[in-house]
Amino acid sequence: MYKALVPQVSRMLGNLDSSISLAMSGSEQGRGGVGNDWGPPDLSDLARSVVACCEVAARGAATLAGRAGPPSDCGASSFEQLRACITATRQFLEDVEEGHFQNAKRVVVSLPSHDGKSLSGPDYLNQYVLPSFYFHVAAAYVALRRCGVPVGLDQYLGAMNWCGTHPV
Repeated sequence: MYKALVPQVSRMLGNLDSSISLAMSGSEQGRGGVGNDWGPPDLSDLARSVVACCEVAARGAATLAGRAGPPSDCGASSFEQLRACITATRQFLEDVEEGHFQNAKRVVVSLPSHDGKSLSGPDYLNQYVLPSFYFHVAAAYVALRRCGVPVGLDQYLGAMNWCGTHPV
């Protein structure tokens, strides 16, 4: 479960961070904050999505690893704060080791937002954490695009480990 969650989620957060950096560079070039001519963008949708995907990633990893998660008060409202939230989440994930997941298959997770119903560790990962994370990451990219940032599938996917180019 570690391999399905931690490395991939950290990679996707890195891709999102790079896309926010692209938005910042557009802002610095005088394109109305994020590439439009209508003044500063409303970052609320982007901020909600970034904070949500960071919280889902950190809480999911912490729960399955049997560890305390980081505080969830990103409170991000600027590009810099969003990037700091992503960096903090990636640093937390970096400290989670595969060995911490040894009991993840036996974990039972109660979801208060779903009337306290419970999922097994594998179901929590596959039916809740990963879909929720990808939903919020995709929503962040939609918000970036709506603000005029030229991001697409290549930025979302990031660098690929093409056959013959990545050590096995």
